[in-house]
Amino acid sequence: MLSMKKNSYIIILILVLFIVYNYNNIASSVDITMSDNTDIVEHSIATEEIENTLIAYESIATKSIATRSVATQSIPTESVSKRKNVKQEKKEFIPVKYVGEKVIEGKDGWLFFDENIKEYTGESTITEKEIKKHTEKFIKLKKLVEDTFNKKLIFIVFPEKEEVYSEYVPSFNIVEEEERVLKIKKYLEENTDVCFLYPKEELINAKDYFRVYYKYDNHYNKIGAFIGNEVLKKEIGIEETKLSDMVITRKKIDTGNLILLSYNKDEKKDDDFDYDIEYKKNINVAQMRDKEEYQKYLSTAEHKKRIVFIGDSFRFNLIEFMQRDYNDTTFMFIGQKTYSDEQLNDILNADVIILEAVERFEKTTYEPTVDVLLDLFTKLKMNTK
Repeated sequence: MLSMKKNSYIIILILVLFIVYNYNNIASSVDITMSDNTDIVEHSIATEEIENTLIAYESIATKSIATRSVATQSIPTESVSKRKNVKQEKKEFIPVKYVGEKVIEGKDGWLFFDENIKEYTGESTITEKEIKKHTEKFIKLKKLVEDTFNKKLIFIVFPEKEEVYSEYVPSFNIVEEEERVLKIKKYLEENTDVCFLYPKEELINAKDYFRVYYKYDNHYNKIGAFIGNEVLKKEIGIEETKLSDMVITRKKIDTGNLILLSYNKDEKKDDDFDYDIEYKKNINVAQMRDKEEYQKYLSTAEHKKRIVFIGDSFRFNLIEFMQRDYNDTTFMFIGQKTYSDEQLNDILNADVIILEAVERFEKTTYEPTVDVLLDLFTKLKMNTK
């Protein structure tokens, strides 16, 4: 009788231990998960959860960025094999649904800009002959800026949201898997020493841990901008900043530019968010110019470099990071046919010139600005002879 009672106690103890063990495993997995399927209950993430996510992200981010060859900007082989043909391999059919004249709704209500679809499907492709013609001015400008005037020139193209979050995009017919920007990048890497960055893989790797683009807007969010800035810092040659060293909170946002372009432009959402990142708050910043197409900042940052960033609307989320990385940063709108004398003077005095365009604008916005810079530096070269 005593033996039976003893055995019963043992069985009960085993069951209790089993329940506790599985409960801890479940709780742990919830703590470290930050996928887009997570219900958003509060405006900010619990400190323990964000710290666990940061640790997990840093393990792949350091590997992805630090080991990447600066000369070739090669994409990690593991990522390529993992993500290959992701557009073609969708297992579910996602219907095309227009919720605005230029706005498409995808899976789980994600919104996309229809002007990006030709880039996404590969319909807007490019031949090698066209690439040579398209990039010949890049090569000429690089020789002028770097070889003649000892400045650094960087071209960077940020991917459209469709390329990073293709699993939410409706089931369009994919004409060609490789996007035109990758073809341009590959050509420049193999045939020139022009620096041309396209941080698609870095953003895709990060999205497993953080949302990097807005759900109802076509721009990247603050985490996406942070990652883009780290790619630029690596190329410029300054030390990286780890997300795990930052205090990060998540906050809800209830609208976006794609909602404003939709038929229900006044609709408020409760399932999109951005991040507040406390980035180098010990650095003092003074804004010297504040116009829509021209912002200038001086700061107490330790890196005494003059940076001129000429880009589209993707530049705005970068500002809060770059203004604290360098002591003199200027931001201008790309695609202008003319720039003021003050802007041209900033360009001439820059140590690093960055030309940025989002994917769909790469073929149209670079050329007028490249023409302006070619004319500016050609005249300067003639005057210094």
